[in-house]
Amino acid sequence: MYKKATKWRFRLEVRPFFGQNAAAGAAATFWDGVLEVKMTARLNRDFPSDRRATLVSVQSMAYSLAMLPVSALAGATLAVTITAMYWVFHHFKS
Repeated sequence: MYKKATKWRFRLEVRPFFGQNAAAGAAATFWDGVLEVKMTARLNRDFPSDRRATLVSVQSMAYSLAMLPVSALAGATLAVTITAMYWVFHHFKS
């Protein structure tokens, strides 16, 4: 009886958390797209084409360098999350 009640309570607590993450991710993606369009338009307007190519190249390099630690962190976070979920679901298995 205790395990079923705990399992039920766990499900109620986890589901809203995933919905909030999905909404936050969608909002971040939307605003990233809006800012990308605005910054590209401003870049095209403010710089001549020979300097623009260098700026775009540097921007691409900076993004790639920034994504190296972010990708590693995301992988580690996913590994910990999957391990925790596996443990919780198998621990409360009826």
